[in-house]
Amino acid sequence: MKSVVPIVVAFLVGCASLPSTTDQYRIRLSIQNDSWEASRARVLCGDGTHITNINGLTFVQVTNRTIRIPPHCESIRLVVMGYGMESTSDSRVVISSELVCARINSLMQTVWNIGC
Repeated sequence: MKSVVPIVVAFLVGCASLPSTTDQYRIRLSIQNDSWEASRARVLCGDGTHITNINGLTFVQVTNRTIRIPPHCESIRLVVMGYGMESTSDSRVVISSELVCARINSLMQTVWNIGC
């Protein structure tokens, strides 16, 4: 007696889409605060456009945030503030989904780290 075994063939049909130039992308920003004075930061696009604020920076703690970056923005800067002082970092190039690490030193200067 012969048995019949059904064979199922499935095709996966997909559609890939490239991100639109109007889409925002996200980065993960990790800030190590080694300054008594630093209590908040503004995240700016390299051209000076405001992106977001980060409040509640605490001495010797790491603050992590996921930030949406506008499509025209290829780099970011941090403006660190506290106790009437302010310090602006150098620009740092960012790419989508990147983990960006920064350390605020005792003079409220931002040092961009490679890896965390």
